[in-house]
Amino acid sequence: MRKMTLAFAAALFAIPHVTAAQHLDLEAQLRPYLAPPELVMRHQGQINITDEQREIISQKVSELQSGVIDLQWQLEALSQTLIDEVRRDTVDLDAAIEQFDRVLEIEASIKRNHIRLLLEIRNTLNAEQWRQLQEIVEEMSHREGREELVRHREMELHEHNPAQERPERIPG
Repeated sequence: MRKMTLAFAAALFAIPHVTAAQHLDLEAQLRPYLAPPELVMRHQGQINITDEQREIISQKVSELQSGVIDLQWQLEALSQTLIDEVRRDTVDLDAAIEQFDRVLEIEASIKRNHIRLLLEIRNTLNAEQWRQLQEIVEEMSHREGREELVRHREMELHEHNPAQERPERIPG
């Protein structure tokens, strides 16, 4: 009986991890089709953003920021209430689940606002700008991958010979 109880508890704790992994997988699948505003701003000259597009994106970012601040305040308050409920010697199951649902609703609203912004930015760019931005992201990804590989090799060398100082990073 004890083994069955432990197996059941382990399965329950695994459920949130599966859900989180599925969520991260969805984000990874969407990432190639969306661009955060910082990326568009950083490369605005390369992709020839117009003044009108800049204004639209700035307006959408401002709208998101003002709306999300209020939601973040609500999320913090609701999260603290949930933590307080769970800290009790005996947890009121209904109250805790109700509070958890409120937290999830606010989190979902924040994520919905973020995805809306990313979709609006995507729709603000024309096909050529989007293609150019994707090329920039791909090049950045390759460069970061190469840099990560160099860092990994440096770490391995240092681990095998700790007395040896790490080599200076070569720019480029």
